[in-house]
Amino acid sequence: MTMTAVEYRNLGLTEHRLQVLVLEHIRQCGKSGVFAMAMANEGKRSARTGQRMKEAGLVPGAPDLVVVLQQQRVAWLELKNGRGRQSIEQKGVQARLAHAGHVYGVARTLDEAITFLEEVGALR
Repeated sequence: MTMTAVEYRNLGLTEHRLQVLVLEHIRQCGKSGVFAMAMANEGKRSARTGQRMKEAGLVPGAPDLVVVLQQQRVAWLELKNGRGRQSIEQKGVQARLAHAGHVYGVARTLDEAITFLEEVGALR
């Protein structure tokens, strides 16, 4: 039985926990050569650290996960808890990636994330 975004929210599933579950699913069920990396965009930091990270290439609105696929393809996945919404920056990055021909998904539940991963050919 699959759960809805509301049911996940009622369980208290945070975006962090959802991300951990998605990464574990990719490790267990991903095709050979497929892997995912997290973008370190979240978390509180000092203004100086934030500035240094931006200088080093941190982009506000970058998706949570980069999924490296077979045949030199990449997919991007933004994770939200049941009530989360994309920020203006996230929608802007999504548009830029789509313009460049990349696949971008938003998932609010593990089931939605798995569906996206199946659609992009990341899973066995």
